[in-house]
Amino acid sequence: RSYQKMSVESGNPKDVPDLLITVNQPEKHGSGLDAYVSYNIITKTTRTSFDAAEYSVRRRYQDFLWLHNRLADNYPLVIIPPLPEKQVLKRLDRFTADFIHLRQIALQKFLTRVAKHDQLTNNEDFKTFLTAKAWELTSAKKQTSGIINKVGGRIEQVKNYASSIKIKNRNMEFVLMHDYVVNLAEKLTQIDRISQRVSKDQSDLMDQQAEYAPVFLSWANSEHRLADSLTALSKCVDKNNKALRELIESRDEKFGENLHEYVLFTEAIKTTLRKRDRVQVQHDQLVEQVAKKTENKRKMLENPNAVTISTLFAKDTEVNKQTRLEKVDYRIDELNKQVDTSGEKMRKADDTVKAEYDIWNETKRTDLKATFIDFADRNIVYFQKVEL
Repeated sequence: RSYQKMSVESGNPKDVPDLLITVNQPEKHGSGLDAYVSYNIITKTTRTSFDAAEYSVRRRYQDFLWLHNRLADNYPLVIIPPLPEKQVLKRLDRFTADFIHLRQIALQKFLTRVAKHDQLTNNEDFKTFLTAKAWELTSAKKQTSGIINKVGGRIEQVKNYASSIKIKNRNMEFVLMHDYVVNLAEKLTQIDRISQRVSKDQSDLMDQQAEYAPVFLSWANSEHRLADSLTALSKCVDKNNKALRELIESRDEKFGENLHEYVLFTEAIKTTLRKRDRVQVQHDQLVEQVAKKTENKRKMLENPNAVTISTLFAKDTEVNKQTRLEKVDYRIDELNKQVDTSGEKMRKADDTVKAEYDIWNETKRTDLKATFIDFADRNIVYFQKVEL
């Protein structure tokens, strides 16, 4: 199993007993185009592979991106947990407190999911990210920058190539995986858009309701007999608006961000499926070469006097014919060995992707169930707070 079962809201320390990571204390650096935000990464561990029990380092988004790329390079068939986008359209200013807070949550999820993954958690680049001093990380990034650029180019080639081919005899299980994640992304995106519209409408309502309070208070000052009632109304509006503000903020943090993470997860799965398809394409091409060579041999045996390019310029003796047959046999044997190797590689790729997808699917069900229950609970709490 690669992904351990985990809930976004899980507070059980037994989930990761030997590696705990916390992202906090965001800090803005520089100004203008050179401005960026760094985050404090605290790591507490009992693993013997670490030199200390606790580390505290600062990392910016580009450092997280480097780690993500390195993991994708080293584990091409693993579903790499997604990073938040560098810029989100609905958050035009990436330096607002709300944007930074939501990004901090997303980066925390990324590191937690990597730490819980059986393979990714032991990656040396992950360890470097968590422990290295700033200059050490810079050195590590320089050493791998050329590799990452090449890998990025190869990944893009895989995307373009896989999207332009039709694989013969693709396992229906992978077809269904792809169709499911596409459909899931569409549904989650629709729900998120509806949620954003509701939040906007409620924000507008909150602003309009806020205008009631000063009017009621002003009226209470001039209408003593109604003063108690009008003052109570003013306080009621303030209380209701506070509850509504908490609901809107929690919808962004607890609901919208959780849904969006799984939209990004679907892209990660599609990337993994494309890489798996590439493995099958290479295998299928070898199988086709064997078939062609075998057909050529059959034709040579059926019509040994057929004119070929090699016989146009030399006397086609029995010895030459036998030599050509031996060369074809040798080539077929070599190709069959490559087919066996690529077939085993494809089977391993299939098993890896299936295992990754199964664990992801289990985690997804747990996370989304918890997200929707939390969403319902928060709406219930809101209406309980509202005074009519």
